[in-house]
Amino acid sequence: MNVVDGRTTTSFLEEVGKINDPRTTELLEQLDREGKNYSWGEIFSLVHMLLGDRSSARWICEDAAGSTSAEFLTVLDRKITNEELGRVSSMVARRLNGEPLQYILGYWCFRTLKLKVDSRVLIPRPETEQTVQVAIDVINGWGSPADELVVADLGTGSGAIALSLAAEVHRSLEIWATDNSAHALDVAADNLIACSNELVQLPILSLGSWFEALPPRLRGRVSIVVSNPPYISHAERIFLPREVAEWEPEGALIAGESGLEGITAILSAATQWTTDDGVVIIELAPSQGEEAKAVAKDNGFVDVQILSDLAGRERVLVARR
Repeated sequence: MNVVDGRTTTSFLEEVGKINDPRTTELLEQLDREGKNYSWGEIFSLVHMLLGDRSSARWICEDAAGSTSAEFLTVLDRKITNEELGRVSSMVARRLNGEPLQYILGYWCFRTLKLKVDSRVLIPRPETEQTVQVAIDVINGWGSPADELVVADLGTGSGAIALSLAAEVHRSLEIWATDNSAHALDVAADNLIACSNELVQLPILSLGSWFEALPPRLRGRVSIVVSNPPYISHAERIFLPREVAEWEPEGALIAGESGLEGITAILSAATQWTTDDGVVIIELAPSQGEEAKAVAKDNGFVDVQILSDLAGRERVLVARR
């Protein structure tokens, strides 16, 4: 029996969930017969085989080894320690149970920031990175750089949008980040502290639903609203991947019967809170573009367009008063 610092491959098999898969068992037994301690290269190959996903295997092994992507290439021949194997085993078991990789790692990279993420918040996605870019372009093209703008990130979750704006925009902003989940705001607060050295300005976190979380003094003074609200309908829930439906917070995913409830709530109240030249930027599902445009125009927005994501799908509503 192969032993790695006192830990056998049998214990490794047990820790990855007692997998009842003949191919996995055969591979582990083959490694046992080799009679040598595992190197990181061998563990990486094993994890890759177990998960069937090279990228996830690489993320897990790099994290367990405490190395960057570039550094990991230099440790492939090094023997894995008992502590490192324990970390790998735990993470592989969680991934095989369907838990998203980002929650297992406890963080994810979003634009220029490394953000804490767990099951209290949505996992930041590339589509939202593009929503942030739209907001940055609008802000940078707004009036005099000396003007202070009030920006509201409604439904901030992990704080990804608000913190990215705070890190990347080099002009005076008063940024508010709201969420109706106290648990989500706890994550955003942790990220605010962790990223503080990278921020040009510090967002203000506020608990409440959409605009209701903002102080009355901001009514009519918000220049730019940005949001990635829930936009999935109850009926569409069955089409979500298991790792999304079972692990990510339902309140941040499911909007209601139509899927437009959150978008409509924001647009219907926006003219009361925004300046006369205010802009609302909302991420949406590709199928919602025309309906969302109609809602915006019904609520007093005169210049409304839908921008496409990098895959060419309609993704971001930009509504100007």
